[in-house]
Amino acid sequence: MRHQLPKTAAKLRQLAEASLVKRPLAAALPLAEFESTRLLHELQVHQIELEMQNEALRSAQFEIEQALVRFSDFYDFSPTGFVSLKPDGSIIQINLLGAQLLGKERTYLLGERLAFFIHRADRHLVDTLVQQVFATQVIQSCEVALAGEAPLLRFIKINAMLSADKQECRLVLSDVTELKKAEDKRRLAALVFNSIDAAMMV
Repeated sequence: MRHQLPKTAAKLRQLAEASLVKRPLAAALPLAEFESTRLLHELQVHQIELEMQNEALRSAQFEIEQALVRFSDFYDFSPTGFVSLKPDGSIIQINLLGAQLLGKERTYLLGERLAFFIHRADRHLVDTLVQQVFATQVIQSCEVALAGEAPLLRFIKINAMLSADKQECRLVLSDVTELKKAEDKRRLAALVFNSIDAAMMV
């Protein structure tokens, strides 16, 4: 059963009073130990209030823990790469797919600059993107090649935005290597077709 904290102290007391009525008389402390029946009643009601609050807090804590587990699963096992960067471009946090795209284990990536894992010719694009996100607070995007050598280069598309507290740049990494190859094939085919067409018209 899911427990919720009562919204007001009056509501909590009302629930405690109702619970006390249901408890067997044997549970009450001997009245002779107290100067008045009223004092005993107040102590018992207060005890029940604390028990109810404690149970509601335990339930809330369990729900928070479950939510964190679900978020962790979503973050780590998402089919998209997620990266958080400092203003200098160093990696604060990265999920499993992001680490896989960069070709390193996650523990070796934390604290390193993302640009180190980008092809030399495209590193300035990543640095500029991060700078623009912090400066303009507007979503930025670019396509870059990952570190490596042709013809085995892989390409990613980066979408970046500023975190709510404006302390981190949040990146979404998507592998667009196959799309890039398909576009290159289409361009090559179009170039060949145009060349043949031009030759036939001579």
